[in-house]
Amino acid sequence: MATSMKQRVMEYLTSVDPITRQQRSIGITFDKVTLLKRSLQVTMLVIMIDEQLTPIYLKSSLCKTELSGEELAANCVNVLESFGLTKSMLQDKLTGGAVDGAYIHMNINEHLCNNIGIQQNWLKISWDVAHLLELAIDDTQNQKKFNWLQMIIKTCAEVMKKYSYGKQYEFLIQAAEEIQEDILQPKQFHVTRFVSSQLRVYETILRNWKTLYVLQEKDDVNMALSHGDISTRTRQKLDAQQKPGDKDVDSIASRQIKSFDFVCTLIGLYDIYSILVEASLSVQQVNKYPWEYDYAIEYLQERLTKYGELLETLNFKSAQDVENLEKFDLDKLVYSTATDGFDVAEDEYDETKVQKKQSITLMEQYYHDLLKCEFQQLPITRRGGDYELEDPIKHIRQKLIELCRHLSESIAKRFEDIPEIFVLMKNCLDVAFLYQQVVLDKTQTIVDYGKNELQKLIDFTVSNSKKLINAPVIQDQYLEWKQRCLNEMQDKDMFSVWTTNGKILTSKVMKTFYTNTDLSEGINDFLHFYSLMILKIRSEAICESAASILKGHIHNNRSLQHKSLDDEVFLHWNAPPLHLADKFIEQSIDDYFINKKDKTWLFYRKSEQYQPWRLLSPGSLVLNRLRSEQVPRLPELIDD
Repeated sequence: MATSMKQRVMEYLTSVDPITRQQRSIGITFDKVTLLKRSLQVTMLVIMIDEQLTPIYLKSSLCKTELSGEELAANCVNVLESFGLTKSMLQDKLTGGAVDGAYIHMNINEHLCNNIGIQQNWLKISWDVAHLLELAIDDTQNQKKFNWLQMIIKTCAEVMKKYSYGKQYEFLIQAAEEIQEDILQPKQFHVTRFVSSQLRVYETILRNWKTLYVLQEKDDVNMALSHGDISTRTRQKLDAQQKPGDKDVDSIASRQIKSFDFVCTLIGLYDIYSILVEASLSVQQVNKYPWEYDYAIEYLQERLTKYGELLETLNFKSAQDVENLEKFDLDKLVYSTATDGFDVAEDEYDETKVQKKQSITLMEQYYHDLLKCEFQQLPITRRGGDYELEDPIKHIRQKLIELCRHLSESIAKRFEDIPEIFVLMKNCLDVAFLYQQVVLDKTQTIVDYGKNELQKLIDFTVSNSKKLINAPVIQDQYLEWKQRCLNEMQDKDMFSVWTTNGKILTSKVMKTFYTNTDLSEGINDFLHFYSLMILKIRSEAICESAASILKGHIHNNRSLQHKSLDDEVFLHWNAPPLHLADKFIEQSIDDYFINKKDKTWLFYRKSEQYQPWRLLSPGSLVLNRLRSEQVPRLPELIDD
């Protein structure tokens, strides 16, 4: 089956696009991963499939001696050649790529271009945007002025570690049952994962806070008894409930659970890191166009600034207004998007969710309770000098405001050197910007809009690539494309298709052009040039998803060779889902038996008489459920 699937991939990679009438362009991304003490390099392509930027898994080749950038680039080229993409074809088809910082520091762009034989200026190997965002966050967290943040992280880590296993874990479950609270499994911080893992720890503590509070109350009682006038037998019984060292290591961290500063800071961190996680997940999407990543980063900075402004003005809001706000449901605290298991290839992340996110933050909703030194209807303890303060949250808000400001500055610094080519793309290829400038603001005419920027992109392509393009024809077709875009937007039905919440999505517009022969007729050269530009990808996150699938196919007692493992992942990623795979499986079996002596195949099942068993029989309960939208998972009860 893997052989048949590989043949399909090879045929598609070398086929001609029916709309552009030219060979399909590709982008590339790759990353190293270590599994079972062996280093692998995951290599993937991004190509237009069903007129969307779609990742294709190629191979996870072993890196036995490849350590330098030159060797890793050669490893990547060998994988591409194994799929029928010769170096001469790559010179024509390969337009861009994305990697993490380790590859950037090894000058992978230079080595890859030298190996293939193309100019470095043309093949834009971008530093993955999600990794850059993580570095910006780390830049802020590691500053000395934010030692308080490191202390919060340390406290959360100790609390989660204490209740993650053993007797303390049983105490956690028992306490939750006693107060009838639903709790989440304790989570740990992961240094090598994206910021979502950090948010999940904060989510878990807030969700389990009432249960942790009850446990701390019990610990306080036990501590008082152990130092009071009690019998030796009772003291020994209490001491036996704790492991050696628990009192010294965990007592300080546990007492922080009831601390006013800890609770207020944790609520603020949850708000801030929710914003960061939404942005991180947004820039991990491979189907974004290159300039849309910059939009996501700008929106992130805007949200951080607004949250800082909210914290500054929060004390001027009347307590009555805040009290009347709808209380936040802690059962819905965990965002479905805040997960390390998010699969970029299989799960569709709705970008509009970021825009429609709940407008009221946790800090706003609990502000009135915090002023009364309460949280979730339980009292929390202030510091000794805070009892005379009118607003005890003020000093915490100042710390959070400073954190937002430095995060925004660190992000701006990491993203200050945006390649000019992406700015040019935004100013001439973004349909939303076209509509804004020509129709809404009327600052440019349809003829002048983007004309100079497109010419610069054409000149860049001619001088740096081996592509043969007709510049005057592309300019003429570009004007026709702009006119068709604006004409189609006058149709309310088409406008609703191209927009989400009133916002024009360029990817939806271009999908229509790449699938509608009437709209694409006569502008084929421009559409091909457009595909060259948008395949200068900036996301490497799909390699992280492929690595997760690799891990999922590895078992402790696995004895299969690496090739078998790689074939499984290749099918997992590229093959059609089981309920749509009838033709593919039949074709794969045909391909296998065509080289056998008996070229026909037929499966049988043993019964009273040998009867033919049809491949993927319609009688399969699982497949029937997948093929139908309303088949229940469990069979209906039948009355006698």
